[in-house]
Amino acid sequence: MSNASRIQLSPVEKALYYAVRLLARMDSYAGHGNAFLAPEVSVWMLEQIKPSLMKPLHEVGKIGELIRLLHHYNSLRETAEEMRHRDFYENSPTDEIDDDFLTLHAVARALARGIWKCDDNTASKSIKLVMHDWTLRHQDEQTPWEPPMRWVDVLAKFAPGTHLPRVLKADLETSDAIDTRLTPVLSTALTHARQQLLACDSSGYHAFWNKVYNFALGEWLTVDLPEVAAQILANKSSGLYFDSIGAYVLQMRVAERFWRGLTAPVRALLLGMNDEPEALRLIGVNVRAGGIQESEAVACATRIWKMLKRRATAGDELASELAYSNEPNAVVESIRADQNSNTNFYLIDIDALPHSLRHLTDERYCLVVRLPEQWLGAKNALATQSGVHCFAVPNDRKLSLSIGCAFVCNFDKLWPDLFRFRRSIPVLHVFENQCILAFHQFNHFADLRELNRQVATRGFRHAMSKHEHPGSDVLLDEDSTTNLANASRPVPAFFDNFVDFSTPLDKSLSEAYLAENPGTR
Repeated sequence: MSNASRIQLSPVEKALYYAVRLLARMDSYAGHGNAFLAPEVSVWMLEQIKPSLMKPLHEVGKIGELIRLLHHYNSLRETAEEMRHRDFYENSPTDEIDDDFLTLHAVARALARGIWKCDDNTASKSIKLVMHDWTLRHQDEQTPWEPPMRWVDVLAKFAPGTHLPRVLKADLETSDAIDTRLTPVLSTALTHARQQLLACDSSGYHAFWNKVYNFALGEWLTVDLPEVAAQILANKSSGLYFDSIGAYVLQMRVAERFWRGLTAPVRALLLGMNDEPEALRLIGVNVRAGGIQESEAVACATRIWKMLKRRATAGDELASELAYSNEPNAVVESIRADQNSNTNFYLIDIDALPHSLRHLTDERYCLVVRLPEQWLGAKNALATQSGVHCFAVPNDRKLSLSIGCAFVCNFDKLWPDLFRFRRSIPVLHVFENQCILAFHQFNHFADLRELNRQVATRGFRHAMSKHEHPGSDVLLDEDSTTNLANASRPVPAFFDNFVDFSTPLDKSLSEAYLAENPGTR
């Protein structure tokens, strides 16, 4: 499009044009749903990344006019989103490709169909002019709709992880004040539950709170604070305990929805601020614009701010270094003496580990495997935190699970006891004269849901052999187990039998709740 044919926009309309493109790009960052920014927050964002555009508006007092235009443009976005959903469900999937987020194409279609209603003629005219200008520019192959590279560079400057405040982890794992009307026993139990949930709320899971279920917290309480769990049972307070957890989870789901709507660029900008009260104020503006009542706005904004900081600082929570021990240990010696240790894998209490290793994790259980000695030559590979993966092997009806790259085990045998783990899976690798402890990434609520989904939909990975390196494209033959010396890394061991040395899990709290509420699942 030539300069002569370009539409002439006023300074305020130029700022709106930039904001429109910015919001469109941010929708692609939002994951599930779209970006949600109150007009005042959008203006603040523009001031951070495009001050040259905003300074003239401040000088002539036009910021209020821009806020008014953004308010009406947000209503157009809502109309376009409703239209997009309606079109998606009414039309055949082959009729039109849906981008799974709101695009400027959809906004332009909503305007073209005349379904948007605006009671401010001046605002309507400016918005239509800006969208018409975008349409003309988009038609020109020389000016694609994507923001110019300098705009992308600015966003990259504020990418997540660039500006992380120095904060105490404990401060981010504290929650709202517990209701003072609750008994001390329930207060202690609910504080424990909230701390456990917040510790699980890490950066890799953007829809974490929708995956939380309550009964796990009862089992963890019984393990960590058995005397408190016993008092709840004696007082017949399991219903109030689990219902209170559920109410808190609902509050955090609301906070997570607003956290997601801010999108990664705005979250990064907020993290880069040196003014925490101002960051909280801006988040408060956003939640009020999103329909949160004034009585809840401050608490909701605080939850979002803590979530933002907690997830930004959660990056590498697991130590990548291995821990070694050669001290005498009864459980380790019994596993070494087990004639079936080449096919057995074991579950033990953390307190059964060699003494020097027990303090390295807050998990309560540990998997133990007896590995071939050849793995000592590739021991650094034991530290890879590849997480838990489910896969199937042709002509084998059994599913397999890999944890890290050193071993594979029978899915059905391990699955029930995966529920014991919370935020990591400690694995003790036993050798003839040494033990090596490694920690593998795991999120109880997110990973168990994902594994269950994979099994239900048969969306798990398919491998050529149980001895394929999990997470690798390198396939090894069954015969390669006899030729380890020639392999760059030993092949994974396969364990088919499960031996439980751990303390039995007490499910009395959840069972009591189910007895009182038989319709609950």
